[in-house]
Amino acid sequence: MPGGLFVPKGPLLGAALAMPIAGIATDRTGARPVVITGIGLALVGTVAYTQLTAVTAYWYLAGALLLIGAGLGATIMPSMAAAFQSIERTDIPAGTSAINTIQRLAGSLGTALLAVTLQRAMSTQVPGFHGGIAQAGALAASQAGPLPALAHAFGVTFGVALVLTALPLAPALLLPAASGKRGPAPHTAGQARP
Repeated sequence: MPGGLFVPKGPLLGAALAMPIAGIATDRTGARPVVITGIGLALVGTVAYTQLTAVTAYWYLAGALLLIGAGLGATIMPSMAAAFQSIERTDIPAGTSAINTIQRLAGSLGTALLAVTLQRAMSTQVPGFHGGIAQAGALAASQAGPLPALAHAFGVTFGVALVLTALPLAPALLLPAASGKRGPAPHTAGQARP
């Protein structure tokens, strides 16, 4: 497989490798340390992307995406498990809908913010740039001059992504630290015990 084709698969592979380990670790230590470690992995991968140059190697990009994917894989499942453990069984469908809605809205807003940041950074860094990614690709293919400027624009954009990646550290500190042994589900009035 050519190196460039592996790069987009890095996050999926990283998440696939991290999820089973994160599940076992969450059962043993609770969600908080696992999620904080996952955010740390994602931060390291994102920091790597803030250091882009005009000659950044594919292996570097792939390795950074692998770390980002591993970080995401280590945060999503433990966070959701902790969320579902803290609500009543009858509220799980509403909780699932709320989580899905929040994920979609946050993903859309984050993507829009990063796209606008990249557009502005490219307009600032590349003289005569008035278009989008297609014009940037044409400029990069036609001459070597704008490549460092384009790399800098992407670095600035990943700086914003780094801040967005760090924001979940605050709520992660509120997650349970140790799972311990769980007893039977709490009994509520009006329900028959199994």
